[in-house]
Amino acid sequence: MGRNQRALVRQRDSLAIELYSPDVAYQKLDYIHLNPMTNNWNLVVDPCDYVYSSAAYYDRGDVRFEFLKPGLCDRFRYEIQKNKESVSYG
Repeated sequence: MGRNQRALVRQRDSLAIELYSPDVAYQKLDYIHLNPMTNNWNLVVDPCDYVYSSAAYYDRGDVRFEFLKPGLCDRFRYEIQKNKESVSYG
């Protein structure tokens, strides 16, 4: 194992997406937050209600995950509210 691989936190994945701009990062985080609401899962009605999601931090300021830091909250509050209405509940 090479020197760089000892510090690798996650497994290398051929499906990994490069977050080359803030817009791409926001799009991926929206996908992660809204996924529990989709037809495939239908786990919650509001992404903030999914216990393992950081959506409540960005939307409501919930601090259950201490490692999350302020800075993106306003943008995500807007995006979460906007995108909640566009998810198909099936």
